[in-house]
Order: sequence, then C-alpha cells, then structure tokens
Amino acid sequence: MKRWVAVFLSLAIIASLPLVPLAKEKSPAEKAYKRALARWQKTIIDPTKKVKITVTYYSIELVRAIVNYEAEKNLWTRDEIENFKYRFLKNLRFADCLPFKIKIVNYGPAMHMGPFGKKLKLIVGGKEYSPVDYDKIFNFKLLGERDGMVFFPRRDKKTGREIITPGAKMLTLIISRDISPVTAEKAFDFCFRWSNPYEKISIEEYTAGEARVELERLNRRIELLLEKKKDLLEKIKKIEEELRRIRARIAELEKIIYGKQ
Repeated sequence: MKRWVAVFLSLAIIASLPLVPLAKEKSPAEKAYKRALARWQKTIIDPTKKVKITVTYYSIELVRAIVNYEAEKNLWTRDEIENFKYRFLKNLRFADCLPFKIKIVNYGPAMHMGPFGKKLKLIVGGKEYSPVDYDKIFNFKLLGERDGMVFFPRRDKKTGREIITPGAKMLTLIISRDISPVTAEKAFDFCFRWSNPYEKISIEEYTAGEARVELERLNRRIELLLEKKKDLLEKIKKIEEELRRIRARIAELEKIIYGKQ
C-alpha cells in the first residue's frame, strides 16, 4: 500500500512541474538564411579590440534567403513575396550595384571617417573599384555604433559587363586603417574576403520580382545606348561632311596642278 502511495505522489509531483518546451527545429527557410548569412557576413575586430566592423555583402543567395525567411514568418502570398523582393532589390540598387551593409562599433577614441568613400576599395580580378555611393552618416564623428550601406559598381562602365566574372576567385573589400587613430597607429587595415563570389543566375531561374528589376535595368541600358548611338551618328555626319569638303578641295587643287580636263 505504501509503495502505491509513493508512486501516486511521484506522478503528482511530475504533473505539477512546468512543461519544458521542446527545441523547435529550424525550418528549411531559416536554415538557408542562417547558412547564407554565415557565408556572406563577416566580422573583424582590430588588435586593440577597440573597433569592430561587420560587413554584409548582399549576394543573390542572401537576398533570396532573406525573402524566403520573411515570407515564411509572415505567411505571405506569392504576390506579396514578389512585391517585397522587388522593393528589397530596388532599395539595394541591386541591378546596378554591389551592395554592402557596414556596421561599425567603436569602443575607443572618436573616429573621423569622412570622406568615407575614400577609405574604401573593392578588389575583383586584380582591379580596384571605388564606391559609387554610400550613406553619408559615415562622414560624421563616431562614438559608439553606426551602420549604413555602401554601393560599388556591379558592371564595367564602358562595356556594361559584370565585374564579378566566372573566373573571379576572390572578392575583397578593404576599409582603411585611417578610419580610427588606434588602427592607424597599428597600421591595421580591415580586409574582408569572400572566395568564389560569382553566382550564375540563368534567366529561367528568375522570379517575377527579380525579372522586374532586370527588365528596368535593360530598358535604362537601351536608353543609354540609343543616346550614345545618336551622338555617334552626329559625329559620323560631321566626319562625312568634312570628308566631302576635303575631297572638293582636293579636286580644285588637282585642276590647278594638272590643268582643266
């Protein structure tokens, strides 16, 4: 009898304990997001541990992972997903730029980073590129924490071809030591590297939001090329007019030299 009483008491005690929730398994979308973030986001702390910089490169892999993760959390419809992706890509200026988010945490003396664009360079395939734009908040004195966007050119200005080619082995973003007196003293540059950055995206893989952004870029490219064509035709017209004048002049001179025929 005493043994059964003990059993019932044990069950009662167990039943009164608070339930411990089971660890929620990550969804495929969350796993993909965490995996992409781990690849494309990097953090460097300087040797004095006074400056910490985190850089996130918004590759298409990361963009898609973010969109899918947000869609899953918010239970979006397909149209809502594509509208969000379109706005997201537009804000990132993805069609024309390589977008980077930079977060700086300063535990040391005041940082005077302006003009910030001159403190940055991107290296791809042995060529260096400067930012085409950046959040100007980086130009102000920094004590504490700050983040913002920096945009580098996605394509060669003359050819229109992407600077990250299939043969690109490394994408390197360098933030100069001159952003802080402590890193300048240590001659420490912040070098962020991403190996094999090329992402092959065939047109068959485009979603509606991505296609809209690319279509707008191509239409802008057509306008630019048509303007260049117009300028070239004007130049050709002027060259042809000059050629006619020169030939007429030559004919007159030949008449003087060889006599009228």
